[in-house]
Amino acid sequence: MKAICIGILAALFFSVTFILNRSMELEGGSWVWSASLRFIFMLPILLIIVGYKRNVKPVLYHIKKQPLQWLL
Repeated sequence: MKAICIGILAALFFSVTFILNRSMELEGGSWVWSASLRFIFMLPILLIIVGYKRNVKPVLYHIKKQPLQWLL
């Protein structure tokens, strides 16, 4: 049941990003900005999930060590 709930939350998040992208496109926004927002929204969720597993330090170390991999 837990896996199903996580899958539903992931699908909800993924769907919301498409709706936001479309509304930004209709108002003349750039796709680069919407892709950046998707990454910015994903990072706190990633840290919450990793924090729940108590493995935040290695992730933050890797982000700090190789920031270009996380940005590309």
